[in-house]
Amino acid sequence: MIKYIFTIICFALILSQTSFGAFNMINSSARALGMGNAYVAVADDINCLLDNPAGLSNLKSWEATFTATKLNLGLDNMGEGFTAVGLPIKGLGAIGIGYYNYSHPLYSENVFYLAYSMPVPLFTKTFVSLSGKYLMKSYAANEWTVANPDFTALTKNNFSAGASMLSYFGKELSAGLFVDDILTPDVGAFSAELLPITVRMGVKYSVDKNNFVGVEGYYRGRDLRLFFGGENDAFKTGSVGTFLIRLGGGVGTNNYLNITTGLGYKFNIPYIGVGGQVDYGFQFPVNFASGTSGNHMISLTIREKYKELLNIGAGKEENPAGAFAEVPSANTDVKDAKVSVKSINKAKYNTEISDTVRSTFNKTSKFTLIEKSKIEEALKNQKSQLIGCSDGTCAVEIGKILGCKYISIGSVSLVEKEYLINLRVLEVESSKIISADMEQCKKDGDLAAAIQKLVDRTSNTAIFRKGVNSIAIMDLEEK
Repeated sequence: MIKYIFTIICFALILSQTSFGAFNMINSSARALGMGNAYVAVADDINCLLDNPAGLSNLKSWEATFTATKLNLGLDNMGEGFTAVGLPIKGLGAIGIGYYNYSHPLYSENVFYLAYSMPVPLFTKTFVSLSGKYLMKSYAANEWTVANPDFTALTKNNFSAGASMLSYFGKELSAGLFVDDILTPDVGAFSAELLPITVRMGVKYSVDKNNFVGVEGYYRGRDLRLFFGGENDAFKTGSVGTFLIRLGGGVGTNNYLNITTGLGYKFNIPYIGVGGQVDYGFQFPVNFASGTSGNHMISLTIREKYKELLNIGAGKEENPAGAFAEVPSANTDVKDAKVSVKSINKAKYNTEISDTVRSTFNKTSKFTLIEKSKIEEALKNQKSQLIGCSDGTCAVEIGKILGCKYISIGSVSLVEKEYLINLRVLEVESSKIISADMEQCKKDGDLAAAIQKLVDRTSNTAIFRKGVNSIAIMDLEEK
């Protein structure tokens, strides 16, 4: 009898929670949870399938994610799981498929997702998407459901659809919009239960290259909420990976109030060309029932290796052509550094890229650049050619003539329709390499952005953080 009464109470709680809460998948990933679920304008990985499928067009390679969640730990046996895979289609956008599960001993929800995203020609960089999902809802069979005449069926299946958009306004600002459950499908197992249309809209602002913040408005039925949060990825661990720290929260109607936090670690798996990211998110619902330690979520995302984590100064690193390149350390002479790649054989690309590198260095305000004309004059006096002077000894001699403290040399190559830009900075007095780094970019990609990342990492080398240093930027050599 006690078990029977307990079952009735549990079902009453579930039904009251699902009257407007059924298929309410807000916590898509540990990363999104850690930043307060303000993710609709971030949407830059496969986890966007639940938050803003338009972000699938941001995928640079295949991606897969696996997420497990323990809901209201200490209060009840409830959990969530999410698995998704995304694949970019060159020139056509990207597709994503996923599976979500909510489980309770008395009740479960299962959802299959399919979404397609593509770029659209607007005044700014914009992606749009259409998404569909198949909803399955079921109750556990027991003595109460058998005795209750309202339960004419224990399951209910239906379809739904959504549309979303993601736009970028420069490098700092992005905005997202996701309208889901447009079809308002009926998911009631024993009476009509129409899912309300869900609207999510928000903005993300990049404070600098390591920090961003976001805010998002959420509307669903009688629920109106505001999510806010941010992420920091400034904690590098050499060539191994990057730590990520997140903080956020949410407020809304019906006593909705929570704080969130999260951690992540981004890494490359050596030798197999695969990168991974592990994330943990914690959400504490302030106004929820007592006795719970909140929601705990962990995610694993895998994709092709993170090129931004490649540290050329760490020893040997696999290059995009699949071969291994000998890379100099801080105590290695430049002449020992060799990379075997196909020749680009187009001097105009070299000149354009070299000039972009030079202007990007100049924008950092950490260097005083030696004029290119003075470099050319010094090379002429030495009976050398500007592009051909990539040897360390030659560069150091030119640096001494110019009277600068540092000199930058490097190379540019085209490997399987990707630019490979190698940049090294030497101290003229000691002839030692102070920094060595590399960046890659597709031939039809954003070359300026790739160079910006390369120069940012170089200029943030510890030795350059204080003062303004004189430097000569040599034209890159074609490999």
